[in-house]
Amino acid sequence: MKIFYVSNNQLPTKKAHGIQMVKMWEAFNLVGAECELIYPDRAIDPEIGQRNISTFYSLDDGFKSRPIKSLNLVHFQFIPFLGKILFVLQQFYFAKKVGKILSKESGIIYTRDQFVAKEFIGTRFKVYWEIHNLSRNIYDIISRETLHRLDGIVVITENLRNELSKYYSGKILVARDGVDFDKFDVDLTKEDARFRLGLPVNKKIAMYVGHAYGWKGLDVLSRASEYFSEDEDLFLIGNHEKTAGKNINFIDHIAYDLVPTYLKAADCLLLTGDARFKISSSFTSPLKMFEYMTSKRPIVAQRLDSFSEVLNLENSILVDPDNPEALYRGIKKAFYDQPLGAKISKNAYEEAKKFTWLNRARSILDFVS
Repeated sequence: MKIFYVSNNQLPTKKAHGIQMVKMWEAFNLVGAECELIYPDRAIDPEIGQRNISTFYSLDDGFKSRPIKSLNLVHFQFIPFLGKILFVLQQFYFAKKVGKILSKESGIIYTRDQFVAKEFIGTRFKVYWEIHNLSRNIYDIISRETLHRLDGIVVITENLRNELSKYYSGKILVARDGVDFDKFDVDLTKEDARFRLGLPVNKKIAMYVGHAYGWKGLDVLSRASEYFSEDEDLFLIGNHEKTAGKNINFIDHIAYDLVPTYLKAADCLLLTGDARFKISSSFTSPLKMFEYMTSKRPIVAQRLDSFSEVLNLENSILVDPDNPEALYRGIKKAFYDQPLGAKISKNAYEEAKKFTWLNRARSILDFVS
């Protein structure tokens, strides 16, 4: 089966969507498909300094990819009004260029971009669109026309499928995000991990790993930290605004290869979201959730529908959203109730075995076949 995985995203990137895309590209190939990744060839992110995606994401070099020269308008995206026009122009240009390059090919187009999906509808390709959120423009002409002529849609939560079913009557597969199980199931004690990373060995550590998008609801972490005792620390790993709080430690972006070691260094791992945003409350399937589950460390998560499709009281500690005191009580329980921590960590670890990238790729291949 020939799959063209078309992504209009700069690669490599520090953001989680880059991990998700390249891991699926790798997994499709490993489970027997012939999958080529097509993406725009833009300027190198100076904070990354690396153009080779296989090297950056620690992949085998044998998988086929095709970077395509494209307009580089990302620096203008924050300019009011003009930024939106240039963003659409870039999307349109990339989709048209890929359409021309693949005009003599055939197979399956698999993409997360609606302009790309629209470009290939009505061609010799079967077209599958992976959707992670329902944007406000779901009613616009591009989305409406694209939706009803697709061969199928892949979503990441049941909530997203239920919402999308109001607009789309075709085939929908729920394929939650996943984890590279072997990469995150490392044999490393908490003490050894802290020694490698230079973290304090005599304190309890609650840790959040990931970017600080507004819908992640991370302000509750700084408010919860006010309840911390002197021997309890909060570590925020990633690009975070330096907010006020107690015992908060900020560590900027780290190499992806180091993430498993940081997770192993924690006494508990935190998962938050802002319930006011649909993407957070209902639609998201965070990569970090599955990485946390594989790490054998207790998870403290806010009780949101999106998280609760995977997490429950048997594999995590669930607390009310936007309640810093409740979040701290959950953290404290993870810190000091060792039998509970051991139980939920073991259950989460066993559950995580279902959510590998290889299993996700097999499910999608069955769907598109």
